[in-house]
Amino acid sequence: MRWWIRFFCAAFFCGAGCASPVDFGMAELNAAIAARNFKYPPKILAELDIQAPETYRIEPYAAGGGHITGGDLRGLMYGLLEAAEQMRSTGRLKQAHGTPVLALRGLRIAVKAQETAAKPQEAAAKPQEAWFSSPDFWNAFFADMARDRFNRLEIASESAPSCDGAQPLRSITQLAQQYGVDIAIGFGAPDVPAIAELLKGCPAVRTVTLHGSTLPDGPELLRALHESGRRVVLELADNESATDLIEAAGQAGAPLRLFAPFNGDLFNPRPRDSYWEMDPSQDPDAVNAISGAGFEIAPPADSTGRPSLEPIASWGRSGYARPAQSRPAQ
Repeated sequence: MRWWIRFFCAAFFCGAGCASPVDFGMAELNAAIAARNFKYPPKILAELDIQAPETYRIEPYAAGGGHITGGDLRGLMYGLLEAAEQMRSTGRLKQAHGTPVLALRGLRIAVKAQETAAKPQEAAAKPQEAWFSSPDFWNAFFADMARDRFNRLEIASESAPSCDGAQPLRSITQLAQQYGVDIAIGFGAPDVPAIAELLKGCPAVRTVTLHGSTLPDGPELLRALHESGRRVVLELADNESATDLIEAAGQAGAPLRLFAPFNGDLFNPRPRDSYWEMDPSQDPDAVNAISGAGFEIAPPADSTGRPSLEPIASWGRSGYARPAQSRPAQ
């Protein structure tokens, strides 16, 4: 099998030897084909085309194999992952077309101090824990996010990360790119110099999310985002406490996205530039009815306290393509 397109942009962003989302998708498909022990492995052509972002198309060949196209790197990865699932299930490809229903299908992991308790059943990270700085953990976690069609992770901190906490964040943001996952950094007690320093040290971060009722000076914050040298989206809670900062961002032409907790009212429409905060205790079928950019959900903790995607896999798949699909066995 041959990958027909060289994606030099992956090497540009990640450095030599770092994989891209397409590398991951192709590895999954190669493994699925190898497990079938074909006498003559099917031929696969994978390439980008002019489809919309995150979309893909699979066109099978009559003699086996097929042509897989994607509108961007993430879309092509999704097409390769879908092809891998088909190969595991039936040993052949069938025609398929994927396009996202919701643009934002996100997860949120809170970074807590040792003495601060997380919400019941909600995974929380403590920077000193070994798994939080483990590349093995994050490679497996981001791979599952890609398989389940989640495309963003917010790492929400109560305060600005220390020097010790900043290094894991840099590594996490770099690994995330390999699986088509965007990283947002959340602040509970925002500090503009800390935000500016984080954006400088983590060039892959393109979203800053502010939680809590205490917000920084608007012009100072917007100047820090602008001086990062790239497009950074500011996310704010859709409530009265953020009104002044929302207006300042609008006047400055800064990219802005709002969020609000999901209250179960499926008939409350959201604009395209806002999303819902949800949690696993809510009915996953709600994903099939929400409006707006999408949703963000906190994964539950497993028996070791680490975030687990297994209980919420259907949320990501349902947000990408309705109705929800069951997660295939790995």
